[in-house]
Amino acid sequence: MTGGRTLVVMAKAPGEGGAKTRLAASAGLGAAEITALVEAFLLDGLDHARTLPSVAVRVCFAPASQRAWFEARVAGLELVAQVEGDLGTRLVAAYDEAFRRGADRVVIVGSDAPHLPSSRIVRAFDELEGHDVVLGPALDGGYYLVGLRGPAAALFEDIPWSTDRVLDATVARAGSLGLTVAQLEPTYDVDGALDLERLAADITLGSVDCPRTARVLRSLRRI
Repeated sequence: MTGGRTLVVMAKAPGEGGAKTRLAASAGLGAAEITALVEAFLLDGLDHARTLPSVAVRVCFAPASQRAWFEARVAGLELVAQVEGDLGTRLVAAYDEAFRRGADRVVIVGSDAPHLPSSRIVRAFDELEGHDVVLGPALDGGYYLVGLRGPAAALFEDIPWSTDRVLDATVARAGSLGLTVAQLEPTYDVDGALDLERLAADITLGSVDCPRTARVLRSLRRI
């Protein structure tokens, strides 16, 4: 699909490449358990993505050697390997590819927020009609979503990745570049044991929709 809106889902396979190693360590999860959760997170998120009207969805995966893992689980969506480098480098490459293919609004999310509703992503695209950048603040000081309405590689320069200053630094960087920013409601990424407990509580309350993740958590007796 060319033109219009593109959603890019950044995802990492379990095993080689170490997806969710911090979550596994802090929550006391073994290899098979974290693999089941990583798969459930991804598929729940993609189920939400597939409901988006008039949005092309692409999975940008890592490591490149794990293409077969994604091909076995993702049907009907384009798969593109992530480039090597820090998060900023990988985001810039993902944006450049989407805009090169004709998109005029691009939103990127990770695969570690299976509870993120499709309505939030729709709103992100809508915000890009009046802003250059849209950010979804994460409770840890980063962001769970970032969207652009045009290439802006400089936005991702000199950002202290993997710290609690990522969001603030990105907003400041946007300001220095003259880019307007909209922010969505904050939520959490599932990166550690406390995040997993929060997700389990939200599932129990029925306030989020991630059925595959719920089944895995029940099998692990986490809910």
